[in-house]
Amino acid sequence: MSDLSAKLKKATDLKSGIKRLTLTDFRNYQSLRINSDICPIVITGENGAGKTNILEAISLLTPGRGLRGSKLADIKRISEEDNLLGNNTWSVAAEVLKNEEEHTIGTTLQKLTREENDNESHTIDRRIVKIDGQKTIQQAELGKYISAIWITPQMDRLFLGGTQPRRAFLDRLVYAFDNEHAKRTADFEHLYRQWVQLLKSGCQDYNWLQSLEADMAALGVAIAAARREQIARLNTFITAEPDDVFPDVRLELDGSIEKNAQQSLGFGCRRLLP
Repeated sequence: MSDLSAKLKKATDLKSGIKRLTLTDFRNYQSLRINSDICPIVITGENGAGKTNILEAISLLTPGRGLRGSKLADIKRISEEDNLLGNNTWSVAAEVLKNEEEHTIGTTLQKLTREENDNESHTIDRRIVKIDGQKTIQQAELGKYISAIWITPQMDRLFLGGTQPRRAFLDRLVYAFDNEHAKRTADFEHLYRQWVQLLKSGCQDYNWLQSLEADMAALGVAIAAARREQIARLNTFITAEPDDVFPDVRLELDGSIEKNAQQSLGFGCRRLLP
């Protein structure tokens, strides 16, 4: 057995997973609780029964917008009674076993009212997270307890379409090894939105723009380096564990920052994966 195979066996011997999943007003479920053993699980049922909704709920226990990428308000179960009572929230909670330690994690929709000028206000949706009873708005913290990767029918053209879906898929692979990567990508997107808004508004505060651009550059380099490191891991695994069924694959990131990172850090990567 190779060193890599031994490490993989040791990692899989540590049983980790979801022991209990609880949904409240989530998609078609008013209330659902699933108790499970730490083992592979197959979900079956008629079309429209809610199988994918369960998988989406689990995906929302990881950083990001879940496997559907839906708006927070669209996840709420549609109920005339709830609408009359003003109940527009949903929640997902789970008991997780991680390296022989049990944790309770959950996420829910929180509606906030912000006051504006002329006594006007508007409501915004925000997703909050609870870990062992402590509330946080940092979704990246979820990555310390659950790592999830998915391929859905909607992703069947992952390697034939644009580069953005491939980057998002690669980033999710990185989350499994680097918990800080989710925070880096979220921070970068937040800074980018600020930068675009400033340019659209015709802002003349060049110091502010330069500060944003400097922070974006630093995060961009860190993100590119983390992606390259993940590609190096995949290439190492492919080389150490050859497959007699599928053709050999060569993975490589394409981009000026990625190429500079390769020269600086010496990562050996193969085949195009933007």
